[in-house]
Amino acid sequence: MPPSIGEVIRTAAARHPAREALVHGTGRWTWHDLDTEIDRWAGALRDAGVRAGDRVAVASHPEPRFLFAFLAAARLGAVFQGLNPRSRPDELRYLLADSEPRVVLDPAALLGDAALEQGTLGGDELRRALRVATPLAADPVVDPGSAALIVYTSGSTGRPKGALLSHTSLITTARIQGERTFTGGAPSMLCNLPINHVGSVGNICMTVLVAGGRLVFQDLYDPREALALLERERVEYWGAVPTMLQLSVATDLWERADLSHLKAILWSGGAASPALVSELRRRCDRLVMSYGSTETVGEVCFADPDADDDVLTRTIGRPAAEYEIRILGEDGADAPDGEPGEIVVRGACRALGYWRDPGATARLIDPDGWLHTGDLAVRRPDGNLELVGRTHEMFKSGGYNVYPREIEIALESHPAVQAAAVLGVPDDLYGQVGHAWVQASGGATDPDELIAHLRERLARYKVPKRLTIVSELPLLGIGKVDKRALAGR
Repeated sequence: MPPSIGEVIRTAAARHPAREALVHGTGRWTWHDLDTEIDRWAGALRDAGVRAGDRVAVASHPEPRFLFAFLAAARLGAVFQGLNPRSRPDELRYLLADSEPRVVLDPAALLGDAALEQGTLGGDELRRALRVATPLAADPVVDPGSAALIVYTSGSTGRPKGALLSHTSLITTARIQGERTFTGGAPSMLCNLPINHVGSVGNICMTVLVAGGRLVFQDLYDPREALALLERERVEYWGAVPTMLQLSVATDLWERADLSHLKAILWSGGAASPALVSELRRRCDRLVMSYGSTETVGEVCFADPDADDDVLTRTIGRPAAEYEIRILGEDGADAPDGEPGEIVVRGACRALGYWRDPGATARLIDPDGWLHTGDLAVRRPDGNLELVGRTHEMFKSGGYNVYPREIEIALESHPAVQAAAVLGVPDDLYGQVGHAWVQASGGATDPDELIAHLRERLARYKVPKRLTIVSELPLLGIGKVDKRALAGR
């Protein structure tokens, strides 16, 4: 029987207890310290009534307390849900109403006056609970095929859905990613991605932990401080989305920072420009680009170690041999090389499905077990895949998935808006940004007022960078907005 996440961490701590596992500011934890903290947090969760299958929601920046909570929940067989403190109260309330967590943890009291319906355990109260908790003495038996993580990702309807990721899928994808990324033992890696994304919990934290390495946390991404932290801690692997890399390259510290210890710079979540790749190559010999999604749990395509700039900037690499990956045309057959088709995946990298949404799960995973990513690609003669679009309208802005309908719903909640349409448009820094077209319900409409309206309801990365007021939106014959016509404007 494959191990659970709790067993993986327990075994690693027994093998190298004195090895450094976590760094955060001036704080340092060995693997023995990590294992001890997990037992203490697991005891506090158990005292709060958490049992196998319960959800444990945690509001935190990427720092050790989030990891203690995630690994403690996994050790109990519970399901971790990361909350981004930058989300708006309405967004948080929807997520928590849907997931119905047994407990909401707020270690650094970041939620403030969000007025959530669920009570939170944070600040002094959480510290007291941890102080009086009896540490977990014996590990419960946990089914490795059960969910360990729920990650909310919006769909074409604009309503976020919770993708359920199992112990086995998280461990397997971490191992495969590590084998393609790390060139030595005990790797060290910077983690500064939001904890409500699989990129933080899975691609970075789990990949490093499965490899027995060291995580260096940065609470909030700062492009200059990231470089200083890489230098100070002599971090070996720097993983980010291209926008973050570009912002760091643009700082005055880029030329002066000592990055000689870097073994690789990694990115996913969007395309890197030729200029950025060229600049990164000046400072690091090895560049690693990959592709995956929340529903694939981790990365499933990787650029070859000797990939040239054309492959790194125009493709998502080639499918990992450990998974079954096909490009399906509209007829359901394998698309010929050079012809677009949807990327479908089968293997241990697959999500279990969506929380309490059997209809969406059936659309995600077909009866033969193929997971439909919704991404369209063509296979080049060299075997690398090149993305050409998406079967839905989602776009990526700075590495974040942005779903137009969610923004349209927020715009249309304003009394001055009759209808709205949003598209992703190219942007030099973020890859893509939102462009909103708004049809007013009557009278003058102030774009700045609408943007302020959105900022009260949506995370900042979802707020369109462009907003155009129109007298009427172009419509198709069936009455839907003709977005193709808008894209041509």
